[in-house]
Amino acid sequence: MPINKPRLVAVLTGDLVGSSSWPHHELSKVRSISEKTFREFKKHWRIAQTRDLTFYRGDEWQLALFNVRFALRLALLLRARMRSISGIEADTRVSIAIGQLNEFDPSGVAFSSGEAFTLSGRRLDSLKRQNLAISLPVHFGWESRWIEASVLSCGHLVDKWTTRQAEINALALTIGKTTQTELGKRLTPQVRQQTVADSFHGSNWNIIENTVEVFEETDWPKLLLERQKNR
Repeated sequence: MPINKPRLVAVLTGDLVGSSSWPHHELSKVRSISEKTFREFKKHWRIAQTRDLTFYRGDEWQLALFNVRFALRLALLLRARMRSISGIEADTRVSIAIGQLNEFDPSGVAFSSGEAFTLSGRRLDSLKRQNLAISLPVHFGWESRWIEASVLSCGHLVDKWTTRQAEINALALTIGKTTQTELGKRLTPQVRQQTVADSFHGSNWNIIENTVEVFEETDWPKLLLERQKNR
């Protein structure tokens, strides 16, 4: 389906870290959790226009969001959910790209095209010691450097999360603003407010939360389309 007017899309491309050593049932479990996480995220944040998370070649996946402001929250959530799985050393690399959409087929990202799809795939292929990165169109200018640095910093923080920290942070990323007491009550089993507070402190949650808030407050369509007009 060709796009008649400029439209932005966020594309997330990833692969499961260490999956080559997992037995088939573990790979199936991680894939199922990934897909369920995205469905729950869409439902909670009322995100209608997407291309669902789709796996291909076993452990590689991709999804597309028209609500580009949610891209960083979702990328962090997917990593947190993977790292919270008990008994499996799971994680996923994630390459975020925001750019103009040329053609979109809701039945499959393989039949969609645009700079975001190209940038996301290329960046994932180039990731070496990083598990999270973002790419913006060349015309975006110098501001892309601080955005890329901020996302990279968040990725390095996630690398250090324990299973419990990842579990608590995944829930916080899923539901958004709430009290530590309420967050503790939603966990299974429930935990005390102090446990949540200690986890937040140990995982540098305040940095993640503030970065996500700034990302979501940014008017991405206005920002990127204006940069394109001024090329």
